Amino acid sequence: MTRKRIRITLIVLASVVVASVVAWQLFIHNVYVSFDFCAETEFGKMPADDQLLVEWLKAQPGVVSRTVHVKRFGPKEHTVEVMWIQSQTLAGNPPYPDLNQKCAELGYVDPKSLFRNCRDPK
Repeated sequence: MTRKRIRITLIVLASVVVASVVAWQLFIHNVYVSFDFCAETEFGKMPADDQLLVEWLKAQPGVVSRTVHVKRFGPKEHTVEVMWIQSQTLAGNPPYPDLNQKCAELGYVDPKSLFRNCRDPK
């Protein structure tokens, strides 16, 4: 191969790599997918109801408000399960809502652990 041919081959190869990276970035930042989430944890003390948590979660970017559900169960109903659907890009934007921080602000006290995926085996 001549130098000219090698140079052209390298330029074409570099162009294909750059175009692929640009296409991938455009793809993951512009394609939205709906994900369903289910998170739970147990608290030592909780507010009388979960209405403020529900309202906050419904207002989060990407959250489909009609899909937000919060239920209590377990001994003394101190375990909270939060379920919702959120539309996110493949890059993860908007981010997953920070349930741990918001619950602390709303009066959910003494969590036994951070929120975890309620579909994981216990």
